[in-house]
Amino acid sequence: MQGIMERFRREATLRNPPIVGQNGAKRRLIVLDGASRVTAARRLGYPHLLAQVLPYPSPEIGLDVWHHVVVGMSWQVLVQRASEIPGARVSITNWTKARTMLESRKALACLRAPGQRSAVLCLANPKRTGLWPLRELTHLYATDPGLHRVREDHLVFPKEWLGEERVLVVFPRFRQDEIVRIALRLKDRLPMGITRHTVPNRALRVHYPLEWLEANRSIVEKRRHLAQFLEERWAAGRIRHYPESTTLYDE
Repeated sequence: MQGIMERFRREATLRNPPIVGQNGAKRRLIVLDGASRVTAARRLGYPHLLAQVLPYPSPEIGLDVWHHVVVGMSWQVLVQRASEIPGARVSITNWTKARTMLESRKALACLRAPGQRSAVLCLANPKRTGLWPLRELTHLYATDPGLHRVREDHLVFPKEWLGEERVLVVFPRFRQDEIVRIALRLKDRLPMGITRHTVPNRALRVHYPLEWLEANRSIVEKRRHLAQFLEERWAAGRIRHYPESTTLYDE
């Protein structure tokens, strides 16, 4: 989080707006991508934030999962710390059973490492519901600069990685209706960075000036400025739409 706040101060622009889903007749807003950017803006005291708003749930929006690779912490240490999370328990099993438990929501996460069995994190009381152990688990390593997000639920170790301690944290795959239900429970939240939404016409590299987001101006003035900002970019030929899959190398 501190890194994003420093980047905001350094770059003075919002490069990629967060994606926000608009749900139902009450038009409730759900952050689908960019929760860290939203939190950083709040901590910096910005009264407004530029976002890409889309109807949600929507068949046009894809929903995948991010798993986490934790570097520099052993499987034994992470399992021990996870077992100390209040209201949670950790059990050791095989990967086949662990995957079934994730799919049925009997497990909140699974910790995997080469040469180790699977450690599953569950609620200590199976009659209870809640996601706080999942958030507490990610807090155990969230500040580690060696955290990577991956789509695979298994680890492949290249030769140059041998000897490094790495743990793969595997999460369940959520559905859009589950995301809505969880988001509207004010006391429960998914951890940042475990869901991956893909949207049509994703707005990237906007580089909107942060001075307008943090300015003490009305929302009407700011929307007018945004419209002018986009019109100028369009007139200058700086807006491009790429319908094909694209890989960016400047993120």
